[in-house]
Amino acid sequence: MNSADSQLFIDAGPQGALTAGHGHADALSIQLIANARPILIDPGTFCYVCPERNRFRGTAAHNTLQVDGRDQAQPSGPFAWTNMPETTVDHWHTSETIDVFAGHHNGYHPVIHHRWVVGLKNKFWLVRDLVTGAGSHSLDIHWHFRDERDLAILPPANHTWTQSIEPWDWSPIYGRKEPAKVLRFSTETTLPAEFAVLLIPGEPGIFMQTAPSTYQYKEPQGSHDFIFGERFVYRTTCPAGVTELSL
Repeated sequence: MNSADSQLFIDAGPQGALTAGHGHADALSIQLIANARPILIDPGTFCYVCPERNRFRGTAAHNTLQVDGRDQAQPSGPFAWTNMPETTVDHWHTSETIDVFAGHHNGYHPVIHHRWVVGLKNKFWLVRDLVTGAGSHSLDIHWHFRDERDLAILPPANHTWTQSIEPWDWSPIYGRKEPAKVLRFSTETTLPAEFAVLLIPGEPGIFMQTAPSTYQYKEPQGSHDFIFGERFVYRTTCPAGVTELSL
């Protein structure tokens, strides 16, 4: 997803070829670069044969959702994985003003992780995670960054998940490790469950979940409504009128 001064990447491809020796367990993870600076970061590799190998390539090291503290795939030695997820792109729409991605993976089978990313060019991104399946599960969503002043990661004002900022590590090049941070949203709940955040470069407004699968963001210039159902509907209301997109 490209804007004038930013690029947002969504990992929605295979974990790797054959046994994915150089792959990470990062299905549906996001990275963000803005003003030529890494904002939401990938952990990097740091080392190939060391005690921290699995920590850097595990799911918790990436900007995606984790179920029951598990990795999306199982490491098998330093250069192989087993039980790798199948990732499916359900929808991709791009235009001059808005990009919409939807995808899912089965790395926690039978639990399925679905992710939507809606990018409004030169404004903000909405990321919605839906977890489907049965029973009660522990869910964690991680957001890794270097400097919390670079980006507002805004959850709905009325959410009930716990949140914390903890130290993590970042390896910008092989063999080097630097301090970073991770914002973690967590809950233990019966499925299905959903959670969303806004990624905003700048002063945030008010973000609410107004109904199941429905979110609203209010800012001084107007309001934005996001409705996730059989069709995705985006509606913006401003002094110039109402604009609606249905996909």
